[in-house]
Amino acid sequence: MKAKSRISSGFTLIELLVVIVVIGLLAAIIIPSLTASLRAAKRARALSQIQDLDGAIKRFIAEYGIPPRPKGVAIGDADMSLTVDQQAQVIQILMNLDDWPGEKRNTKQMVFLALDPASFDVNTAVEMQAALLSGGYPDPWGTPYGILLDMNMDDRIVGTGFPDIRGKVGVFSYGEDEDVPVDDPPYKTW
Repeated sequence: MKAKSRISSGFTLIELLVVIVVIGLLAAIIIPSLTASLRAAKRARALSQIQDLDGAIKRFIAEYGIPPRPKGVAIGDADMSLTVDQQAQVIQILMNLDDWPGEKRNTKQMVFLALDPASFDVNTAVEMQAALLSGGYPDPWGTPYGILLDMNMDDRIVGTGFPDIRGKVGVFSYGEDEDVPVDDPPYKTW
């Protein structure tokens, strides 16, 4: 008769608790740095998109001598902070998608701004255009970018609710903090 020996083939409760504690410690170390990295990536993406939009508007001004203007806005009008609808129209002009009868602003049909549909969380250019028209060009936090234009062509933007700006264009995002003072958004070009 052979004696049966009992061989344990699992983990003890102590071993499982040690593993859980180690995993918890690793998570406590990794999660804050991962969160900080994601925040930094959003900031970098916002600054890059702001610079792209600012550069596209400046290239349009260099080509045509006037800023891209939404429907119903004339050169010589007061400087303006664009509404979401006006912003969408300006971006359509910069992307050479302005096909308004008798009011084409980008007559040379140049593409000054090429946007990635992923910026709008969509897959196709058609979906991107629909998203642009319904909610503007969103920053990484989902709020439309702001655009300020020098419509009276005096190289200053005044009277828009922001400090006087020396330049033809200003592009901004309020970022992740919704309690930012209106006159000083953290991400901007001006």
